[in-house]
Amino acid sequence: MPTLRAIVDRMFTHPGGPPEKSDLIAPAAKAHRHLFQRECQNNSQLCAAVPLLRKRIHGRIDCRLRKQLLCHPGFVEALHRLSLSCPQTQAWHAAVASPSMIDSVVDVRHDCRCLGAIELALRILDRSDWDQTLPISSDLFGRVPFALCDWTVTLRSTVPSDDSVLAEEPVDVRADRNWIRWQWSGDDGPFLSMPRDACRSLIADNPGCLDVSDWSYGSGRIAPHLGRAVPLCQQGVRYERVHIADAAHAGGIEFVIRALHDALHNNSPSIHRELCAYISTIRGFELRLPTAGTVQSFSDPSSPGVMSVNVPYDDRDEPRISPLCFTWLAHELAHTKFYMINDIAFDHGWVFVRNGAEMTDVIPRYARRLPIRTLFQVPYTHLYEWESLMDFLEADFAGLPWAIDEDPQACGEDLKCEIEEALSLTDEFASLTPLGAAAFSRFEELFTHARSRWRRLTATPQESPTRGPITPLPGA
Repeated sequence: MPTLRAIVDRMFTHPGGPPEKSDLIAPAAKAHRHLFQRECQNNSQLCAAVPLLRKRIHGRIDCRLRKQLLCHPGFVEALHRLSLSCPQTQAWHAAVASPSMIDSVVDVRHDCRCLGAIELALRILDRSDWDQTLPISSDLFGRVPFALCDWTVTLRSTVPSDDSVLAEEPVDVRADRNWIRWQWSGDDGPFLSMPRDACRSLIADNPGCLDVSDWSYGSGRIAPHLGRAVPLCQQGVRYERVHIADAAHAGGIEFVIRALHDALHNNSPSIHRELCAYISTIRGFELRLPTAGTVQSFSDPSSPGVMSVNVPYDDRDEPRISPLCFTWLAHELAHTKFYMINDIAFDHGWVFVRNGAEMTDVIPRYARRLPIRTLFQVPYTHLYEWESLMDFLEADFAGLPWAIDEDPQACGEDLKCEIEEALSLTDEFASLTPLGAAAFSRFEELFTHARSRWRRLTATPQESPTRGPITPLPGA
């Protein structure tokens, strides 16, 4: 029986530690498999709707595919959606993800359409005949992915006054021996038809470009837009354009995200290795913010493995970018690891914080109250930021295509203070279990190590950061 210390050391590795030493993927996949089994036991409609998915997950073959499916962000997100109407898994969602983007959706569909895209991919790949209708739905961003490959169909409204994407929209996919047709329930005919062989090739081969000369597009409420996530490295991390307010900025935003990814590889290869192990997709956004800001990143506990980067543009049509925004990649990596750790802990019945749902007082740094379970995550996620900043300092910011016109030492001192404050607040507000106390001790140990490294780096006077204008971005 492993000790509490052994458990936390295995889960909460040093930032940039070898992924094989922590091995979060396999136990997280096991936890998701158990949750899916509970969903199926509670929902006979789910069992009937996704027979091939159930076969791949419960079977003793295709172990690699099974692990890929069980940790697929779309699969985990679907489990969270289904849990809102499943008593067996409601406690899991409440413990590890709530509040999340799913909780904020007004029209949440408590049915099996959310797993339809994955079932569709498996059926198309299956060589046996399939001649029936499969209900699926678009996601929060109006997209229906061709699961298991990089291609996506985004559903947009054809109404002239409403050029918005159609989120949470029910779609029926009808297949026969030769064709696959996509149809919205309110239209008389399909809005997209494609040869079955071409669709199978798309999913199986994941080509970089498509020949759509034999595809046909219907009329109706929905206009489909085909898009592809762009690979950022051979290890599988990809960039996905989701919402760009001005199409002219698309090239610049992709440039920023690719530059951040490549710089992490050049300056912090160990953390980059972890990024490749746990992050599958970096999404690009250009969100109109009411106040001035810089590049901001965010992720959601209901979609582990997906992080998003927002690149706002100013009135001069230039990106509002912080030169130190590379630290956010490490920050969101740590969040994804914590999401997986929470799933694993729930599967084992482990609890870190007894009063996780309670709130702190207003914390001046954040100008708001935080759930105790969120506060508990702060030291570990910000340790990743801090360690990545130190890696970049040691590597002299190799390969970054913009000037460092902010003081990295001031940023590092602020991160140190934030971690110290979070540790102090956790000690004050959190009611830790024995496992939580062991994890807290681990955070303190990692912080002590990082603080010693920071002192060594800043013991000798550093040259002033390079100052100058940010390199203009393509398409900006």
